[in-house]
Amino acid sequence: MSLHAEGDFLFPVTGVDFASDERKLYYKELVSFAREELVGIPEGYLQYLKELFFKGTTSVDPWVAFRASSPLFICLCAPSISREFVIDTFDSYDHHCAYYDVEHYRMHIFGKAEQKWPMVVGRLESVVEYLADDRSQCTNAQKGGLRSHYLSIYYKIFYRYRSGGVTRASMAHGVIAFVERNFEEIKLLGDSGGTMVALHKIFPPIFSGKITCPDKAYLDPILLGFLNRFFAKQLPPTLQAIAEEVYAKVEHPIQLVDGRVIY
Repeated sequence: MSLHAEGDFLFPVTGVDFASDERKLYYKELVSFAREELVGIPEGYLQYLKELFFKGTTSVDPWVAFRASSPLFICLCAPSISREFVIDTFDSYDHHCAYYDVEHYRMHIFGKAEQKWPMVVGRLESVVEYLADDRSQCTNAQKGGLRSHYLSIYYKIFYRYRSGGVTRASMAHGVIAFVERNFEEIKLLGDSGGTMVALHKIFPPIFSGKITCPDKAYLDPILLGFLNRFFAKQLPPTLQAIAEEVYAKVEHPIQLVDGRVIY
């Protein structure tokens, strides 16, 4: 098991104030999140989490301390992360680590935990968004890859508009771009079948204006961007066809006039 390290450290530490008040507050939130949301971690992991967070390293191999949660904890504890750092860190571990973390986010965190752990969920969503990248080996693995997971998150992003929910823009932009760029390949994956069928169900309320808080939703840049691509016929061919089929069946469909949605 290889590690992503800078010298003896597991992430860059130059100029980092490990004892800052902001970092201490984030640590308390991280511990609460880990205790309630993460499973399958060896007993006694909290002492190593504290080492990693406040020293940038651990006294034992991270795999011994955290098992499959090792790359996630490294990314959650780092003072800052970049797309390259996240990809390199997860690609240094077995692909099932990323598979589990993105699946757990999709099933248990998305749209549910932002208020309870805002800082940690914000960082976790950055990790999820950064892994939605064509360069990520764990995301694009032929077996156990994450592409069908991202199609499911794509579905959930737009499903939230039915009930007036919103999505963090940075995470949504990255996931949407990745899915639409690879849509024609993702649709063929065995695990994508259920989501492909479900896509037909999220568009009727959006195209009919029958969503919660339409005055708010139709100003949201994520939804507005999708609608602009739809009306300009810039969606992936299969997705464009699905959306057009649904739109044609709506009795009183929305219109896009000068960048504004008329409903």
